[in-house]
Amino acid sequence: MIFRFICLVASVCALVSNAKGQAIDGLVMPDQFPNLGGKPIEIQIVGQKGPMFGEFVKVVTQKKTGQLIQIEFKSERQQRIVKPTQVISLKVDKRPHSLRLHVPTGQYLLIDEMEARIKADARLKEKDAKWTELQDEIAFDAASAKALVVAEQIKDSISDASVQLLVGETAILLTDFDKKSCQALLKTADQVIPNLNKMFGVNANDGSLMNGKVVLGAFRARELFGKLETSTFKNPNYGTYPVIYHEQDGILVVNTNDVRSVDHLIWQMCWGFSGGYANRARTSLDFPVWLRVAIQQSISDALVPSVTELPVDRRRVADFLKKSGSLNGLLIADRIEGDSHVVAKLLANYMMKKSSIAFQQFITDVKLGVAMENAIKNAFGLELPILIAGFGNEFGVPNLTP
Repeated sequence: MIFRFICLVASVCALVSNAKGQAIDGLVMPDQFPNLGGKPIEIQIVGQKGPMFGEFVKVVTQKKTGQLIQIEFKSERQQRIVKPTQVISLKVDKRPHSLRLHVPTGQYLLIDEMEARIKADARLKEKDAKWTELQDEIAFDAASAKALVVAEQIKDSISDASVQLLVGETAILLTDFDKKSCQALLKTADQVIPNLNKMFGVNANDGSLMNGKVVLGAFRARELFGKLETSTFKNPNYGTYPVIYHEQDGILVVNTNDVRSVDHLIWQMCWGFSGGYANRARTSLDFPVWLRVAIQQSISDALVPSVTELPVDRRRVADFLKKSGSLNGLLIADRIEGDSHVVAKLLANYMMKKSSIAFQQFITDVKLGVAMENAIKNAFGLELPILIAGFGNEFGVPNLTP
């Protein structure tokens, strides 16, 4: 028994710690499980209308591997045993806990969320970043009313009869497209946040990540795109950018332009909208450029599949990787262009294909200030070079390096 317990502690340490010794935030180690016995518990499980209250009995572990498989507690004088997949929320001695799936092993890890928050707070403070607080319905509606005022002011400053203003559930649209196309734009715009919430594991019932509705400028005419920049934001040096971000009175304004087709403009609009979300997701900490772009590309492709030709993308990436033999510094680049956008997207898609749960954990950890290499190790159980080599194998490029 003692030998198995020692092996269990050692195996958990090994699976959650990377080479630099950084473990998953808030991890409750197996040798701490007995300390939870007898403490008050508040637990909500699938199929129950509300939380149950009682006393924590023990963590039930698998005999051979020692993995957490069940939680046992007393409630209303009855012994109850639940699996990790049944737990919606959990508090032990008033401290929030969660059960995190470690994808490579299929093992569930018990996380003390208060301890995890303390660790994340320290990293964010060091990087001068802050948490993004979710808005309740009242705050969201108040901010959205302000966003409508901002949108009307922008429309007045552009002063062009072809510009229409439409209000959706999550966005306010300013565009020069015809009414039929406008509805397509607005319908797709309102799908951006639900898709991103799913990617990031954000429960819409907990509140809105955005500060009210986003004001979206979506113009086929380059001169109207430019007029928004010069008349409203006094920005004459907007160059050739197809997407530009602004903030006015706390409201996010995303100005987009694409002259090719309605579908191309919708894709560009989703790309810009997704970038605004990614910047606010969880914290104010910036994503590495490649990862933000990958998220933007993936969401736009999912919502406007007519614009994307996956076989063409794969050929472009294969050619790029074969020529370079590496990602060519993609992961640390401050700016990426051309084929690098597609490489970033397909790398993220490769990670999501391995596990959407692990990818969600990865992007969350990065936003909480965990180093990218450590976040990959924690979520996928792989060192960065191994992950990149596996990506290269997908394209017939063995031994691909970062």
